[in-house]
Amino acid sequence: KDNVDFKEICDIMFYTAMAPPGGGRNNVTPRFARHFNLITITTFDETTMKKIFNTLLDFITTRPGWGAFARGLVPNLVQATLNIFDTICAEMLPTPEKSHYTFNLRDVSKVFQGMYMAGAEKVADETAMQRLWVHETQRTFADRLINDEDREWFRKLVGKTLQSLFKKDYSMVVSKEPLIYADFMERMVDDQVYEEIAQVDTARQAIEDYLEVYNSLYQKKMDLVIFNYVIEHVSRLSRIIKQPYANALLIGVGGSGRQSCTRLAAHIADNKLFTITLSNSYSREAWKDDMRMMMKQAGASGQPTVFIFLDSQIKEESFLEDISNILNTGEIPNLFPSDEVETLTDAVKATAKEAG
Repeated sequence: KDNVDFKEICDIMFYTAMAPPGGGRNNVTPRFARHFNLITITTFDETTMKKIFNTLLDFITTRPGWGAFARGLVPNLVQATLNIFDTICAEMLPTPEKSHYTFNLRDVSKVFQGMYMAGAEKVADETAMQRLWVHETQRTFADRLINDEDREWFRKLVGKTLQSLFKKDYSMVVSKEPLIYADFMERMVDDQVYEEIAQVDTARQAIEDYLEVYNSLYQKKMDLVIFNYVIEHVSRLSRIIKQPYANALLIGVGGSGRQSCTRLAAHIADNKLFTITLSNSYSREAWKDDMRMMMKQAGASGQPTVFIFLDSQIKEESFLEDISNILNTGEIPNLFPSDEVETLTDAVKATAKEAG
């Protein structure tokens, strides 16, 4: 730090990327931008967007078991999702209080990703398909909204979309709220089916059975009362855990059940839980050791893993940078020494072959 001599860096090319200003992002200065050859990737036009997501939803609805009615709904379901996305991007703008109100094309994909999870035999007609779509838009968009006013605004938006594209009132599609879908109703089976849970009492009994098994397996027992709040959140978390590249930011006051619901949802999904144990002497190197252990567990051992990281465990800002890297690229740069990478690669290959 005391050395102020200039250093000349040779044979290095920088590639950088940035989103347009807005939502907490600022303009870069011309003095900085002048160093780069700028390439702007414009927003896809509506025709391109429809082509992409029509193809995706066509693939989902042409799988065995789906009726012809499902394929007939594809164009309107895609149009409805894009309408929801465009409106919420235009009207639900981020503010200091709602800084996480940022939406992108991944959110549109997540709606169809959720529909992909559904068992075709459980979607019997057009109304059931439309109800599944409403649920997935709620999980993707409405779960991010922080107050009843915003959630009611979203409900009316969905209602207007159903009326304009499907000529149905919201009440004709959703007769009972809250909408709950989950895949844990059929226990002790390999291929669990993602389906609507019409009877909350049935879901309560299923979750209580899972909780009883959890408490018999782990020394640290959870004494939970399974009421509707828990059922809804466990269902949400179960849905997220079963999706590829899944992650969730759980916001709530202390004691609201974030950890308990996550532990229970991880157990239901047959995932192994991983968390760090903080102490006064916990250092950057101890954090790296824990991350290596977690990566080996999830990768080399092939064990589905849920990593719980609490805000109280952010001892160093670099921890958040590593979490960001995991979410963006699936790895932490330079975590493993070079002589260990080859061994780990062989172990992952073996696990991948076993998985088919």
